Amino acid sequence: IGIEDQHIQVVGDTAWEVGIESGQATLAGENIPIRHRVTNIYQRENGVWKMVHHHSDPSPVMQDLVSRLSPPSS
Repeated sequence: IGIEDQHIQVVGDTAWEVGIESGQATLAGENIPIRHRVTNIYQRENGVWKMVHHHSDPSPVMQDLVSRLSPPSS
């Protein structure tokens, strides 16, 4: 997964990043494309940046694949 159209803002020890995540993933044995808007929030702790929140739009491709999966049998 990579990030495109990246915009970063830093205020003190907090930073946020917005952009488009894109790449490939394997879900339920299928290779699917990833492309959705993303927001990441970072906090600097002891000089090290740590991601404290990640949010992305629902992926229509993932939602379609999940809707086609059969529920596990009991």
